[in-house]
Amino acid sequence: MMKITHILFFFIASVISSGCGNDSNQKATLTVKDTLKNEQKLIQEKNEELKKAKEEQKLLIQEKQKLAREEQERKTLELNIALGQKLISNVFKNNSNGLLTYLKFESAEGYSGRLGALTLTNSNSTCKYVFSYNTNGGQIITTFVNSTCGAKSSDMTYTYDEASNTLYCLIKSQKFVFSPTSKAEIAVKQKPQPYFGSKTYGDPFITFSQLRTWNSLTLKIAEPSSGVQYQIIGYSFSIRSGGRYLDIPTIGNRLLPSAKDMINKAKVGDKVYFSGITIKGTDGRTERLGDLSFQITQ
Repeated sequence: MMKITHILFFFIASVISSGCGNDSNQKATLTVKDTLKNEQKLIQEKNEELKKAKEEQKLLIQEKQKLAREEQERKTLELNIALGQKLISNVFKNNSNGLLTYLKFESAEGYSGRLGALTLTNSNSTCKYVFSYNTNGGQIITTFVNSTCGAKSSDMTYTYDEASNTLYCLIKSQKFVFSPTSKAEIAVKQKPQPYFGSKTYGDPFITFSQLRTWNSLTLKIAEPSSGVQYQIIGYSFSIRSGGRYLDIPTIGNRLLPSAKDMINKAKVGDKVYFSGITIKGTDGRTERLGDLSFQITQ
C-alpha cells in the first residue's frame, strides 16, 4: 500500500510540475510578442515622423520657390515698366535703302507702357500699320491689329539694345536697326484718314440705316501736320453684287442722288466701295488714299 501511495504522489507531482513549466513558456511567449509590437510601433512612429519631416521640407522648398518666382516677376515687371517708358518717350527711325520707317509706341492705360499700341509708317506710303505690343525683358513682341489702307502686316519681335538705346529686328536674316528721333519728325508723315460716318479702315460691316443716314465722306487726322489742311476732291462710289457693279465717279465728298438710288436697291450681303479717294492739301499737293469697303449686314 505504501508503494502504491508513493507512486501516485510522484505522478501528481510530475503533473503539477509539468503544468507550471507550460505557464512559464506562455509568459515568455507573451513577453516576446509585446516586445515585437513595441518595436513595430516605434518603427511606425519613426516612419510617420520622417514622412512629416519630408512633407514640411517639401512645403518649405515650394514656399522658397514661390518667393523666388515672385521676386523674379517683380524685377521683370520693373524692367518692363522702365523699357516701356523708354519706348513711349521716343520715335524710332530706320533709314534703309532710302526708305524711312518710323515706329511709334504708345502705352495702354493701366499698363505703364508694358502693353500698348505701336504704329508703323514709312516715307513711301500713306498707310499706317497698327500693332499691339508687349515687352518681355529686352524683347518687344508685336501683334498686327489693322492698317489704314486695308493691307496686312506680319507680327514682329524687336530687341531693345540698352547701351545704344536702339531697337532692331530681323527680316529674312537681315538686321534692321531703329534709332530714336524726335516725335515732331513723324508728325509730318501722318496723312488724313477717310471716314464715311463713323466707319473707316478696319470696319468690315455697315447697315442700311447707316448708308441712308450718312451723306458724305470726311477726313480725320490723328496728329495734324504743321499748317497743312486737306479736303476730299473726288472719289468713286459703287455697290457690288456678285460679279456686277457700277462705278459712280463723284466730284467733292458728298453722295450723289444716283448713289442714293443704288443704296435703296442694294441687298444684304452686297459690298459698298469708296475707291479712288483723292485729297488735296493747302500746300497744293494732291494724294490718293486707300479704298474703303463695307459689307451690308441689315
